[in-house]
Amino acid sequence: KEGMLVVPDAKEDDRFKDGELVNSGPKIRFYAGAALVSPEGEKLGAFCLNGTEPRPEGLNEEEKKKLKEYAAKTMEIMVERRKRLRDRLSAESVSTEILRHSAVATSLGDILYMEGDLYTAMRLYQESIQTIMSVDRSTAEKKTNGKVSPTPTFTPVPQERRQTMLELLQQISQKDKTLPKSELKTKKELLEQVVALFPTKDENVPDNGVVDGVSGLFHLRPTMRNASTRVLPGLVFSDVFKIDMQDCLDRHEKEMKATPLQQLDFTVPMDECSKATLFNMGQIQYHWQNQEAAMQFFHLAASVSHKMSPLAFDPVDISCINNMA
Repeated sequence: KEGMLVVPDAKEDDRFKDGELVNSGPKIRFYAGAALVSPEGEKLGAFCLNGTEPRPEGLNEEEKKKLKEYAAKTMEIMVERRKRLRDRLSAESVSTEILRHSAVATSLGDILYMEGDLYTAMRLYQESIQTIMSVDRSTAEKKTNGKVSPTPTFTPVPQERRQTMLELLQQISQKDKTLPKSELKTKKELLEQVVALFPTKDENVPDNGVVDGVSGLFHLRPTMRNASTRVLPGLVFSDVFKIDMQDCLDRHEKEMKATPLQQLDFTVPMDECSKATLFNMGQIQYHWQNQEAAMQFFHLAASVSHKMSPLAFDPVDISCINNMA
Protein backbone atom coordinates (compact mmCIF):
# COMPACT_ATOMS: atom_id res chain seq x y z
CA LYS A 1 0.00 0.00 0.00
CA GLU A 2 2.83 2.38 0.78
CA GLY A 3 4.65 1.49 -2.44
CA MET A 4 7.50 -0.26 -0.66
CA LEU A 5 8.57 -3.80 0.17
CA VAL A 6 11.12 -4.64 2.86
CA VAL A 7 12.26 -8.23 3.45
CA PRO A 8 14.62 -8.43 6.47
CA ASP A 9 15.52 -12.07 5.80
CA ALA A 10 14.35 -13.81 2.64
CA LYS A 11 15.27 -17.21 4.12
CA GLU A 12 12.66 -16.66 6.82
CA ASP A 13 9.99 -15.27 4.49
CA ASP A 14 7.54 -17.84 3.09
CA ARG A 15 7.12 -15.77 -0.09
CA PHE A 16 10.79 -15.94 -1.04
CA LYS A 17 12.56 -18.68 0.90
CA ASP A 18 12.36 -21.16 -2.00
CA GLY A 19 13.29 -18.61 -4.66
CA GLU A 20 16.18 -19.15 -7.05
CA LEU A 21 17.85 -15.82 -6.20
CA VAL A 22 17.75 -16.73 -2.52
CA ASN A 23 19.15 -20.25 -2.76
CA SER A 24 21.60 -19.83 -5.64
CA GLY A 25 23.24 -17.11 -7.69
CA PRO A 26 23.48 -13.93 -5.58
CA LYS A 27 21.89 -15.69 -2.55
CA ILE A 28 19.94 -12.64 -1.47
CA ARG A 29 18.95 -12.44 2.20
CA PHE A 30 17.94 -8.79 2.63
CA TYR A 31 15.80 -6.85 0.14
CA ALA A 32 14.16 -3.43 0.08
CA GLY A 33 12.43 -1.89 -2.92
CA ALA A 34 10.36 1.21 -3.69
CA ALA A 35 7.87 1.03 -6.57
CA LEU A 36 8.55 2.82 -9.86
CA VAL A 37 5.14 4.19 -10.80
CA SER A 38 4.61 5.90 -14.15
CA PRO A 39 2.54 9.11 -14.47
CA GLU A 40 -0.23 6.87 -15.89
CA GLY A 41 -0.26 4.91 -12.62
CA GLU A 42 1.41 1.75 -13.96
CA LYS A 43 3.94 0.00 -11.73
CA LEU A 44 6.95 -0.62 -13.96
CA GLY A 45 9.28 -2.16 -11.42
CA ALA A 46 11.20 -1.11 -8.31
CA PHE A 47 14.25 0.83 -7.26
CA CYS A 48 15.78 -1.69 -4.90
CA LEU A 49 18.78 -2.68 -2.85
CA ASN A 50 19.72 -6.07 -1.51
CA GLY A 51 22.42 -7.85 0.41
CA THR A 52 23.72 -11.30 1.20
CA GLU A 53 23.33 -10.79 4.96
CA PRO A 54 19.97 -10.59 6.76
CA ARG A 55 19.00 -7.25 8.29
CA PRO A 56 16.51 -7.99 11.12
CA GLU A 57 15.88 -4.30 11.80
CA GLY A 58 14.90 -3.66 8.16
CA LEU A 59 14.92 0.05 7.30
CA ASN A 60 14.20 2.96 9.59
CA GLU A 61 11.84 5.75 8.54
CA GLU A 62 14.64 7.99 7.28
CA GLU A 63 16.06 5.20 5.12
CA LYS A 64 12.60 4.40 3.71
CA LYS A 65 12.12 8.06 2.85
CA LYS A 66 15.49 8.18 1.08
CA LEU A 67 14.72 5.01 -0.90
CA LYS A 68 11.41 6.49 -2.06
CA GLU A 69 13.21 9.68 -3.11
CA TYR A 70 15.64 7.64 -5.21
CA ALA A 71 12.71 5.80 -6.82
CA ALA A 72 10.92 9.07 -7.60
CA LYS A 73 14.08 10.54 -9.14
CA THR A 74 14.58 7.39 -11.21
CA MET A 75 11.01 7.67 -12.50
CA GLU A 76 11.62 11.32 -13.42
CA ILE A 77 14.64 10.28 -15.48
CA MET A 78 12.66 7.50 -17.19
CA VAL A 79 9.80 9.86 -18.05
CA GLU A 80 12.19 12.49 -19.40
CA ARG A 81 13.96 9.83 -21.47
CA ARG A 82 10.60 8.67 -22.82
CA LYS A 83 9.77 12.27 -23.77
CA ARG A 84 13.09 12.64 -25.62
CA LEU A 85 12.45 9.29 -27.27
CA ARG A 86 8.99 10.39 -28.40
CA ASP A 87 10.36 13.66 -29.77
CA ARG A 88 13.07 11.81 -31.68
CA LEU A 89 10.63 9.21 -32.99
CA SER A 90 8.38 11.92 -34.39
CA ALA A 91 11.00 11.94 -37.20
CA GLU A 92 11.50 15.69 -37.19
CA SER A 93 14.72 16.67 -38.98
CA VAL A 94 15.42 13.04 -39.92
CA SER A 95 16.93 12.55 -43.37
CA THR A 96 15.06 10.79 -46.17
CA GLU A 97 17.78 8.14 -46.29
CA ILE A 98 17.25 7.23 -42.64
CA LEU A 99 13.47 7.23 -43.05
CA ARG A 100 13.73 4.98 -46.09
CA HIS A 101 15.79 2.32 -44.30
CA SER A 102 13.53 2.48 -41.26
CA ALA A 103 10.54 1.91 -43.55
CA VAL A 104 12.31 -0.97 -45.33
CA ALA A 105 13.08 -2.68 -42.01
CA THR A 106 9.48 -2.28 -40.85
CA SER A 107 8.12 -3.58 -44.16
CA LEU A 108 10.32 -6.67 -43.94
CA GLY A 109 9.18 -7.08 -40.33
CA ASP A 110 5.56 -6.99 -41.48
CA ILE A 111 6.27 -9.78 -43.96
CA LEU A 112 7.95 -11.97 -41.32
CA TYR A 113 5.08 -11.20 -38.93
CA MET A 114 2.55 -12.48 -41.47
CA GLU A 115 4.74 -15.56 -41.97
CA GLY A 116 4.56 -16.28 -38.23
CA ASP A 117 8.22 -15.51 -37.43
CA LEU A 118 7.56 -13.00 -34.66
CA TYR A 119 11.11 -13.24 -33.33
CA THR A 120 12.74 -12.01 -36.55
CA ALA A 121 9.92 -9.52 -37.07
CA MET A 122 10.65 -7.98 -33.66
CA ARG A 123 14.34 -7.67 -34.48
CA LEU A 124 13.51 -5.94 -37.77
CA TYR A 125 11.17 -3.56 -35.95
CA GLN A 126 13.94 -2.87 -33.44
CA GLU A 127 16.34 -2.02 -36.26
CA SER A 128 13.73 0.31 -37.70
CA ILE A 129 13.34 2.21 -34.41
CA GLN A 130 17.08 2.26 -33.75
CA THR A 131 17.64 3.72 -37.22
CA ILE A 132 15.30 6.61 -36.41
CA MET A 133 17.00 6.99 -33.02
CA SER A 134 20.50 6.96 -34.51
CA VAL A 135 22.87 9.55 -33.09
CA ASP A 136 26.04 10.68 -34.81
CA ARG A 137 28.88 9.47 -32.62
CA SER A 138 30.75 12.74 -33.20
CA THR A 139 27.96 14.50 -31.25
CA ALA A 140 27.20 11.68 -28.87
CA GLU A 141 28.88 13.38 -25.92
CA LYS A 142 27.60 16.69 -24.64
CA LYS A 143 29.07 18.87 -21.96
CA THR A 144 26.84 19.85 -19.06
CA ASN A 145 28.31 22.27 -16.53
CA GLY A 146 31.74 21.47 -17.83
CA LYS A 147 31.23 17.70 -17.51
CA VAL A 148 30.87 15.23 -20.33
CA SER A 149 27.38 13.70 -20.38
CA PRO A 150 27.04 10.64 -22.63
CA THR A 151 23.86 10.22 -24.65
CA PRO A 152 22.53 6.97 -26.17
CA THR A 153 24.33 6.09 -29.39
CA PHE A 154 23.61 3.53 -32.08
CA THR A 155 25.93 2.29 -34.78
CA PRO A 156 24.75 3.61 -38.16
CA VAL A 157 23.48 0.87 -40.48
CA PRO A 158 26.14 0.19 -43.15
CA GLN A 159 25.27 1.12 -46.73
CA GLU A 160 25.74 -2.48 -47.89
CA ARG A 161 23.18 -3.75 -45.38
CA ARG A 162 20.70 -1.02 -46.33
CA GLN A 163 21.01 -1.94 -50.00
CA THR A 164 20.69 -5.67 -49.31
CA MET A 165 17.51 -5.19 -47.29
CA LEU A 166 16.00 -2.92 -49.94
CA GLU A 167 16.71 -5.47 -52.69
CA LEU A 168 15.21 -8.27 -50.60
CA LEU A 169 12.06 -6.24 -50.03
CA GLN A 170 11.80 -5.46 -53.73
CA GLN A 171 12.14 -9.11 -54.70
CA ILE A 172 9.76 -10.39 -52.02
CA SER A 173 7.23 -7.77 -53.07
CA GLN A 174 7.79 -8.78 -56.72
CA LYS A 175 8.53 -5.19 -57.58
CA ASP A 176 12.06 -5.72 -58.80
CA LYS A 177 11.68 -5.66 -62.59
CA THR A 178 15.40 -5.37 -63.28
CA LEU A 179 16.23 -9.04 -62.81
CA PRO A 180 15.42 -11.75 -65.36
CA LYS A 181 13.02 -14.43 -64.14
CA SER A 182 15.81 -17.00 -64.12
CA GLU A 183 17.60 -15.01 -61.39
CA LEU A 184 14.56 -14.45 -59.21
CA LYS A 185 14.54 -16.56 -56.05
CA THR A 186 11.59 -18.21 -54.34
CA LYS A 187 9.90 -16.40 -51.49
CA LYS A 188 11.16 -19.04 -49.04
CA GLU A 189 14.76 -18.46 -50.13
CA LEU A 190 14.35 -14.71 -49.79
CA LEU A 191 12.84 -15.00 -46.33
CA GLU A 192 15.74 -17.21 -45.27
CA GLN A 193 18.09 -14.45 -46.41
CA VAL A 194 16.19 -11.94 -44.29
CA VAL A 195 16.47 -14.19 -41.22
CA ALA A 196 20.19 -14.63 -41.93
CA LEU A 197 20.68 -10.86 -41.60
CA PHE A 198 20.66 -11.40 -37.84
CA PRO A 199 23.22 -13.56 -36.03
CA THR A 200 21.87 -16.74 -34.50
CA LYS A 201 23.74 -15.99 -31.29
CA ASP A 202 23.33 -12.57 -29.75
CA GLU A 203 24.24 -11.66 -26.19
CA ASN A 204 21.09 -9.52 -26.01
CA VAL A 205 18.85 -12.30 -27.32
CA PRO A 206 19.39 -15.57 -25.40
CA ASP A 207 18.08 -18.88 -26.62
CA ASN A 208 15.04 -18.64 -24.34
CA GLY A 209 13.74 -15.76 -26.44
CA VAL A 210 14.14 -13.03 -23.81
CA VAL A 211 14.71 -9.79 -25.69
CA ASP A 212 16.03 -6.80 -23.77
CA GLY A 213 14.51 -4.46 -26.34
CA VAL A 214 15.32 -1.08 -27.77
CA SER A 215 17.53 1.18 -25.72
CA GLY A 216 15.40 3.95 -24.26
CA LEU A 217 12.23 1.85 -24.02
CA PHE A 218 10.98 0.11 -20.93
CA HIS A 219 12.32 -3.40 -20.41
CA LEU A 220 10.85 -6.14 -22.58
CA ARG A 221 10.70 -9.72 -21.39
CA PRO A 222 8.86 -11.97 -23.85
CA THR A 223 8.97 -15.53 -22.64
CA MET A 224 8.03 -17.08 -25.96
CA ARG A 225 8.90 -16.49 -29.59
CA ASN A 226 6.12 -17.67 -31.84
CA ALA A 227 3.72 -19.62 -29.67
CA SER A 228 1.13 -19.10 -26.98
CA THR A 229 0.07 -21.45 -24.21
CA ARG A 230 -3.24 -19.72 -23.49
CA VAL A 231 -5.87 -17.80 -25.39
CA LEU A 232 -5.82 -14.04 -24.84
CA PRO A 233 -8.81 -11.79 -25.56
CA GLY A 234 -8.82 -10.59 -29.15
CA LEU A 235 -7.58 -7.05 -29.74
CA VAL A 236 -9.85 -4.52 -31.45
CA PHE A 237 -7.17 -3.91 -34.10
CA SER A 238 -5.17 -7.11 -34.53
CA ASP A 239 -3.49 -6.44 -37.89
CA VAL A 240 -0.12 -4.76 -38.37
CA PHE A 241 0.30 -1.36 -39.98
CA LYS A 242 2.15 -1.28 -43.29
CA ILE A 243 4.31 1.49 -44.75
CA ASP A 244 3.63 3.35 -47.98
CA MET A 245 7.00 3.30 -49.71
CA GLN A 246 6.10 5.85 -52.37
CA ASP A 247 7.55 9.32 -52.44
CA CYS A 248 6.41 11.30 -49.39
CA LEU A 249 5.46 14.43 -51.36
CA ASP A 250 3.20 12.47 -53.69
CA ARG A 251 1.64 10.80 -50.69
CA HIS A 252 0.88 14.12 -49.02
CA GLU A 253 -0.67 15.52 -52.21
CA LYS A 254 -3.01 12.51 -52.37
CA GLU A 255 -3.92 12.81 -48.69
CA MET A 256 -4.93 16.43 -49.10
CA LYS A 257 -7.73 15.32 -51.43
CA ALA A 258 -8.75 12.30 -49.34
CA THR A 259 -11.51 12.20 -46.76
CA PRO A 260 -10.83 10.91 -43.24
CA LEU A 261 -12.70 7.67 -43.94
CA GLN A 262 -10.65 7.06 -47.09
CA GLN A 263 -7.48 7.43 -45.02
CA LEU A 264 -8.67 4.93 -42.41
CA ASP A 265 -6.65 1.91 -43.50
CA PHE A 266 -3.67 0.01 -42.20
CA THR A 267 -1.09 1.91 -44.26
CA VAL A 268 0.87 4.97 -43.11
CA PRO A 269 3.23 7.27 -45.04
CA MET A 270 6.96 6.62 -44.87
CA ASP A 271 7.72 9.69 -42.75
CA GLU A 272 5.38 8.36 -40.03
CA CYS A 273 6.99 4.93 -39.98
CA SER A 274 7.97 4.99 -36.30
CA LYS A 275 4.43 5.11 -34.89
CA ALA A 276 3.38 2.14 -37.05
CA THR A 277 6.49 0.21 -36.00
CA LEU A 278 5.83 0.81 -32.29
CA PHE A 279 2.23 -0.33 -32.75
CA ASN A 280 3.41 -3.51 -34.48
CA MET A 281 5.89 -4.19 -31.66
CA GLY A 282 2.98 -3.90 -29.25
CA GLN A 283 1.12 -6.53 -31.25
CA ILE A 284 4.04 -8.94 -30.92
CA GLN A 285 4.33 -8.31 -27.19
CA TYR A 286 0.65 -9.14 -26.85
CA HIS A 287 1.15 -12.39 -28.79
CA TRP A 288 4.03 -13.10 -26.39
CA GLN A 289 1.53 -12.67 -23.52
CA ASN A 290 3.31 -9.57 -22.23
CA GLN A 291 0.30 -7.35 -21.83
CA GLU A 292 2.15 -4.75 -19.72
CA ALA A 293 4.85 -4.34 -22.39
CA ALA A 294 2.19 -4.20 -25.11
CA MET A 295 0.51 -1.36 -23.20
CA GLN A 296 3.78 0.56 -23.10
CA PHE A 297 4.27 0.20 -26.87
CA PHE A 298 0.68 1.17 -27.68
CA HIS A 299 0.95 4.15 -25.34
CA LEU A 300 4.23 5.29 -26.91
CA ALA A 301 2.85 4.82 -30.44
CA ALA A 302 -0.17 6.96 -29.51
CA SER A 303 2.11 9.57 -27.99
CA VAL A 304 4.22 9.73 -31.15
CA SER A 305 1.01 10.01 -33.21
CA HIS A 306 -0.07 13.01 -31.14
CA LYS A 307 3.32 14.62 -31.64
CA MET A 308 3.19 14.11 -35.43
CA SER A 309 -0.39 15.16 -36.06
CA PRO A 310 -2.19 16.41 -32.92
CA LEU A 311 -5.40 17.37 -34.73
CA ALA A 312 -5.52 14.68 -37.43
CA PHE A 313 -7.88 11.72 -37.73
CA ASP A 314 -5.15 9.16 -37.05
CA PRO A 315 -5.83 5.42 -37.46
CA VAL A 316 -2.73 4.46 -35.45
CA ASP A 317 -3.84 6.61 -32.54
CA ILE A 318 -7.37 5.17 -32.69
CA SER A 319 -6.02 1.61 -32.87
CA CYS A 320 -3.73 2.17 -29.89
CA ILE A 321 -6.48 3.65 -27.73
CA ASN A 322 -8.91 0.83 -28.55
CA ASN A 323 -6.31 -1.88 -27.94
CA MET A 324 -5.26 -0.35 -24.62
CA ALA A 325 -8.91 -0.17 -23.57
